[in-house]
Amino acid sequence: MPSGLVLFVEDDPDLLALLTATFAEIGFTSQGARLLIEAQRLVADLRFDLIVVDMALPDGTGVDFITWLRSLSPAQGGRTPCIAITGHPSFAPTAAAAGFRATLNKPLELRAVVKAVTDVLAELSPPDAAP
Repeated sequence: MPSGLVLFVEDDPDLLALLTATFAEIGFTSQGARLLIEAQRLVADLRFDLIVVDMALPDGTGVDFITWLRSLSPAQGGRTPCIAITGHPSFAPTAAAAGFRATLNKPLELRAVVKAVTDVLAELSPPDAAP
């Protein structure tokens, strides 16, 4: 199973705690942010392998976040893959158009979140070199 550093951006503190704890249990290192501004500060300090972003946050949207992220250079994390989470399934086309690799609908099923994260990370990992 892939592992890595994952950022979860979610304003519901219980869901955020559940996501970070679940991913820690399966071997990931994760950080959490409840606001876009907190997520931006974390991205400035750390290089994440993947970011999972709620589409509706108190200080902006997931689209605001990915637009900001894509304005950064690759060295600053501008190409970090992102997954959107939303309570409004109608946002999926907007998320895809903005550059999210997947959209997960609330209420979240933890298995679906784990699968989406590991699938995206596996797509980005180079295949093992043949002996």
